[in-house]
Amino acid sequence: MVALIICTDSYFSLQITQINDCLYRFMYTTQYIAFLDVDELIVPRQEVTSQGHMTRQEVTLRGHMIRQEVTPWGHMLHQINQQVQNETNVCAYSFRQNLFRLKYVNWKNLTEQPIHPLVVKYRITSLALDIRDAVPWPHYQRSKLIVNARKIVLMAIHVVTQPLRRQYLVYKVENTTAALHHYRSDVKYNISDGMYTLILDQSIGPDRVRARDNTVQHFARELIENINKTNQKVNRFIP
Repeated sequence: MVALIICTDSYFSLQITQINDCLYRFMYTTQYIAFLDVDELIVPRQEVTSQGHMTRQEVTLRGHMIRQEVTPWGHMLHQINQQVQNETNVCAYSFRQNLFRLKYVNWKNLTEQPIHPLVVKYRITSLALDIRDAVPWPHYQRSKLIVNARKIVLMAIHVVTQPLRRQYLVYKVENTTAALHHYRSDVKYNISDGMYTLILDQSIGPDRVRARDNTVQHFARELIENINKTNQKVNRFIP
């Protein structure tokens, strides 16, 4: 007898399949894998580490100098593990979502202000938007993970569904140490009868109290350089 399973939410199911396919493809290529959408960044926030791992550089953004004195990406997990009681039992790290709503970016006004020209040219939203919802979302609600690939059997979008061993756990990273920045619109496309319409995205909730957050600007030089290099590589293949 053959059991026929009908899935009514193919988008969700295919996303789970892709995540686990990525997990197993790269399990023995790298120790850690970050599962993020293209509109998300995991950003270190802590300024000082006990081991002195700190990057220091100056960038000009929005007309003033920003001195970078935060933990670089390469040392972020090292710093987080200093806060963990038993690192060997950690199979993943969860980062809380900090929502940056795209409607607060005014590209026209930005062009009238002193700002790095490539930020405007490439529409680098993460460097143009410094207003977010004041309260970050809880863990496991739109949070994202960096996983130790060889300690995971099965995972979903926001959670580890089956670690390799029962004692393995997900470490909930404090928002003051590192955070998920999500740059998202309040509206989304809805398809009905072959027609696309814009509707309010209820999944992110209504407007909330806002806060100014320019943490990601500490990484402006790296972001601008990498985006510029990537754009140049892509242009080689576009006539």
